[in-house]
Amino acid sequence: MCAWSCTTCFGGGSRGPVDEVREAGRHNAVFESPQLPNGMYLCRMEAAGVAKSIRMLLLR
Repeated sequence: MCAWSCTTCFGGGSRGPVDEVREAGRHNAVFESPQLPNGMYLCRMEAAGVAKSIRMLLLR
């Protein structure tokens, strides 16, 4: 199971382009954000019991 979610630094606006079962290997996911405001987001990806969090800055 793969899951990817993004939230604002204040804990709101959770959204994720991936929340499904996929075969092992490399995959791409498109993160389209026309309705999200500029700012700092925390992105968390989980797969095979391992979780990784990163910061993402959205600017237009």
